[in-house]
This record gives sequence, structure tokens and C-alpha cells, in this order.
Amino acid sequence: MKVKLYKILPHFLQNSLMSSPMIYFDETGDWGFGKSNPIPDKNSFKKGAPHTHAPAMIRTTVMKEIDGYTDTKRTVRVEDYYLWYKIYKAGYQGYNLQEHLYKMRDDRNAMARRKPKDRLNSLIIYFKITRDLKVVPSIFVVLGVFIKIIMPAPIMRILRKRRLNK
Repeated sequence: MKVKLYKILPHFLQNSLMSSPMIYFDETGDWGFGKSNPIPDKNSFKKGAPHTHAPAMIRTTVMKEIDGYTDTKRTVRVEDYYLWYKIYKAGYQGYNLQEHLYKMRDDRNAMARRKPKDRLNSLIIYFKITRDLKVVPSIFVVLGVFIKIIMPAPIMRILRKRRLNK
């Protein structure tokens, strides 16, 4: 995964944060490839996080201005989504490269870390963000959270892999 500096430098100079989609892998190898909107806006929050956290680069001045991460009981497991919200709410923009520059291990144990309580908190944060940004929430996102709460983890793994393999 080599990136040519001349390709990313203009975007980095123009934006407050930059990220890229990820490649997901487990003990059997690469199994999924994320997608990202190159130029997300506030409407991108309707579908979820507009940036991928692990490969993100954020200007220090922006992080200081928005007071960095918000670490509360309500933002557990959605700190990155809330961080993007704070950045966009402050009037900054971001950019997503279209190259996969980061690999993330996402194995069977990952599903066990996603508790129903955390999913409900994520829904509360989702409604707060869409309300504050004046974006109409997606019924599909809302239903998806409830389905993820009741669906057995093995089925969730299969569906997630199918979605990321498209």
C-alpha cells in the first residue's frame, strides 16, 4: 500500500481531516473492503460515520478547538462518530482518499465487544447528531440498530462480511 504524496497533499492542505477506507481481515486473511464518500458533508451522518477512524489524520489545531474526544457513558463505542460530528459542527470539512491504506483485524471476538447497551447509546447519539445537524435520520439505520441487538452474533458476522465483500 504505497501512497504518492503528490496525490494526497492537496487534499490534506485543503481539509481539516483526511481518512481512507479500510481492509478488514481475520485469521483466514482479508475478507472485506470498506467504502467511503470522497467528500462527505453533514448528510453523510445520516448513514453513519463519514470517516474511518484508524487511518484518519486530523489537524492538531482542530482537535484543540473542539476539545478532542468526548469520553462519556453515552459515547462509549461511538467516540469517533461523535468526534466527526464535533468537527463538522465547528464548520470544518474532511476528505476520504479512495485507496485502502489501512488493515484492521475484525475477527469473531469483535462481535462480542458490541453490547446491546452500546448499540442503544449509539442510537441516542445518532439522533442527537442528526437533530443538531438538521439531517433527517434514516429509518434503515434505526431499524438496523434494533436488528443488530436481537440478531445472533454468528448471523451478524455473515451479513457483515457479505456487505463488505460487495
